[in-house]
Amino acid sequence: MSSFLESKFEETFTEEQKVVRAPGVRDTHIHCVFLILDPSRLDANLAHARKPRETTGKFDDALKLLGILDEDLDLQVLKTLQGKTTVIPVISKADTITTAHMALLKKTVWDSLKQAKCDPLEALNLAEADEDEDDGRLDEREEDEADKEELDLIDKLVDRTSSDYGESGQKSSQAKAGHRHSASMSDAINSGNDKGETPYLPMSIISPDSYEPGVVGRRFPWGFADPYNVEHCDFVRLKDSVFSEWRAELREASREVWYEGWRTSRLKKRERPISAHGNGTPGRLMGQQGQAINAH
Repeated sequence: MSSFLESKFEETFTEEQKVVRAPGVRDTHIHCVFLILDPSRLDANLAHARKPRETTGKFDDALKLLGILDEDLDLQVLKTLQGKTTVIPVISKADTITTAHMALLKKTVWDSLKQAKCDPLEALNLAEADEDEDDGRLDEREEDEADKEELDLIDKLVDRTSSDYGESGQKSSQAKAGHRHSASMSDAINSGNDKGETPYLPMSIISPDSYEPGVVGRRFPWGFADPYNVEHCDFVRLKDSVFSEWRAELREASREVWYEGWRTSRLKKRERPISAHGNGTPGRLMGQQGQAINAH
């Protein structure tokens, strides 16, 4: 997976080196990856973590856990891919566990991420985006106050003119559309854990039933597990976050953070063979580049 992510960066890097770049080149970077966590494996990890140390065997000792996450699997994958894309942890099979059980797993996974000092959404700078939106709303509120003062002055003039002519003036009120003040995304992500509530990450999903084609969901004798029902899982919230709310931030992080970091490392690797020959002067470099061009 890491090689595949880097191959997309290589495509952009190759395009940037062309003398004449092709117009309308598409961004092929992988902007987001879902780290799917099986709840049954999380339960096994949680049970192992709660065992007394003297009851564990050789096989259990080989399992290294940080909280509820496996250091050699979950955290290793997360740390490896996090330097190349945004990784969002997702708990699958939400229809197989109860609501209280899911809340426990979410909180335990989030606590494990905090212990590992891994913030999956750190590169998106959601807090800064919220501050920019707040600044914009502040400017709008100032404009609204200025407009209100102007309207009040006009109303007073109308009332005075109406009284001079003996007419009953009626004040015209203008209702302004209020701006929705949505909660800060960064606060929503962190507030759940601070207040003892269910954290924002990880999210939960329900897979469709492969034995019932064409049906999005899972049908049971006692009911229907609907991925689009917000009370059943977080699929709608996950879809809206990735493809709407965080869309611009994900693309920007992919280009400005992940690709630029990879590009810097790539260029440093190219410069090492030149300096190894003991001659890194500009003339020597120009000669090598000329030979490479002629060879092609």
